[in-house]
Amino acid sequence: MNTRTSRFPLAAFVSITLAACNTTEYYRDYDPAADFDGYSTFAYVEGLDEGHTDRRGLSALDADRVIAALDAELAAAGFEVASAATADLWVDFSFSSQEVLDVDTFGTGFSGGFGTYPYRSGYGAIGAGQQISVDQRTEGTLVVDLIDREAERLVWRGWAVRAIDGFDAREPEERAAAFRSLIAGILERFPPGSAD
Repeated sequence: MNTRTSRFPLAAFVSITLAACNTTEYYRDYDPAADFDGYSTFAYVEGLDEGHTDRRGLSALDADRVIAALDAELAAAGFEVASAATADLWVDFSFSSQEVLDVDTFGTGFSGGFGTYPYRSGYGAIGAGQQISVDQRTEGTLVVDLIDREAERLVWRGWAVRAIDGFDAREPEERAAAFRSLIAGILERFPPGSAD
């Protein structure tokens, strides 16, 4: 049996699994009846951009990084900062994490061979070929909500989900870059219709 060939499916499986764990998945939901063309200003939900304690599941430092990323992305989309009393949209966000356990079964449950062996020929069972892969990781979800201030109702929600193992060990600049990337992905198709 060619050992190199027989190990390839396992190596490919591990590579695909690791790549999948490092990807970020983006989602969105919105009210189709909302007049997104009529929105031009934003402000943060009262108290969100103030204080020195943990905010919305993030440390004050990381919350400030999210706010800086939101400021930049919303400005790039043509929105201006306004007071909470006059803004078209209120911006809110939250972060949560959970432990995820993935159990995958791959390979065949039965393998066999057909060939000629010394003193005998025919089909014979070689043994079970099924293997199990267990992957445990911490998965984080960052949610951004946009609320119509006048109607006081949610009109748009975007969120990102990705593995965050090792994130706490990152340097401040790396953390800021990670949040900029996440917010850019979350707001990529905001307002609705802008990049559909």
